[in-house]
Amino acid sequence: MHNVALADEKRKSGKVKSARWEMTLLSQSPSDNLKPWLRLPWDGFVVHYHEIGLKGGNRRPFTRRLQQNLTNALRPFKAVVEDLFDRLFVRVPSEVLGEALKAAAQVFGVAYTALVRLLPRSLEAMQEAAKETYQALATDRQTVAVRVRRVDKTFPMTSREVEQLVGRQLVATMGASVNLDAPDILLTFRIYADSVYLLGPKVPGVGGIACRCVWTSACLAVGWNRLACGCMVDDAAWVPR
Repeated sequence: MHNVALADEKRKSGKVKSARWEMTLLSQSPSDNLKPWLRLPWDGFVVHYHEIGLKGGNRRPFTRRLQQNLTNALRPFKAVVEDLFDRLFVRVPSEVLGEALKAAAQVFGVAYTALVRLLPRSLEAMQEAAKETYQALATDRQTVAVRVRRVDKTFPMTSREVEQLVGRQLVATMGASVNLDAPDILLTFRIYADSVYLLGPKVPGVGGIACRCVWTSACLAVGWNRLACGCMVDDAAWVPR
């Protein structure tokens, strides 16, 4: 019984350490995190949201509004925004990818954005992409960790199995050192029905709900929270009698 409790405590501790590391990473300047990653080949970037996902059967109007808001905000970058049900995928010319990625993060309703490279649905493709990415980013034997989320459960291996096989290949071929709590380089894969996403660092968004989703309100003073809740605010003036 003691061993089970100890293992559970270690597992919880690992989650806390991982969460602290992710918060540290997201608190850094997006420009600092992105510079080396932008030298790699990418197919676009993904946009994820939080609060919209809670709307259940009403989610579709929220995602449509967010898609339209992103299209408007990214018009200078000639962006194409696709709605893929649980995420939005944005394609822009490679020379403006970094600027568009950060601009999208400033649109209300966006939880975070991240670079995406599309891969075939195979272990070999993930291993090769991991090797290329680590080789391009690593300096002075930086540590690495692999995170896999199997969104499509028909993929023949579990997330943990893929993580272990990709990680072992990096250790064997690149001499990489693994650090699961606070790696220098985090390689994130998401396995979907049609492809595998290799994700770059997350660029935190402003959150909230896409504007024009709730109502239009007139007020004398407006705070950030009102806008984040999806309200469009009309200017109003107070005239003393």
